[in-house]
Parts: sequence; structure tokens; C-alpha cells
Amino acid sequence: TEPISTVSSTAYSTTTTTTVATTTDDIKSTTASLGLSCYSCFDCPITSSTTAVIQDPNYNTCFTSLVTMELGSYVVRGGELDPRQDGECDKTDTAITCYCGDDLCNDSEDIRSHRT
Repeated sequence: TEPISTVSSTAYSTTTTTTVATTTDDIKSTTASLGLSCYSCFDCPITSSTTAVIQDPNYNTCFTSLVTMELGSYVVRGGELDPRQDGECDKTDTAITCYCGDDLCNDSEDIRSHRT
């Protein structure tokens, strides 16, 4: 009975030590490989805990767009493949799109202060 208990205890200690070291490395590598997380929604002037989030290793920036049409305006949020300067905004006749580079950074309502 004692040798089985000793072997089991040794195996447990070895497995635990190996798992902890590997898990830490795996977490860092998995987090980096998952990519940028951005809110992703259409007609969403505000974000909340229920707002959809999309994560892609190819995203370089998140965006928030205010699109204005004859019947009104709406906000679109998502991720962008092209790298953009944090805080950079593009304006067209019907939309303004602002970019940011951190996880879930496209939650701001400030875009409504910009007019197209």
C-alpha cells in the first residue's frame, strides 16, 4: 500500500509542476494569438455587457462609425484589418469612422460629437 501511495504522490507532484509551467506559457501564447477584441454591432449608439464582441488575430484596430442617411443616423462598431493611428478619424459625405488600437476600445459615444 505504501509504495502505491508514494508513486501516486510523486506522479501528482511532477504533473502539477509541469502543468503549471506549461499553462502559464500557453496562456500568454494563446492570448497573443487570439488577436484584438472589438465590439461588433450595427445601430448601437452605446455598448453594454450584452454587446457582441469579435476577436480576430488579423485585426489591427477597432472602429466606431457614425453613418448619416436621409432617415437618420446609426452607429456601427467592429474590427479593421488595416493598421490605423489611435484616434485617427476618416470623414466622408455620409459617415465618420474613428479608430483605436486596444481591446474593446471602440465603446465610446464621443463619435456623436463629430458631424459628417
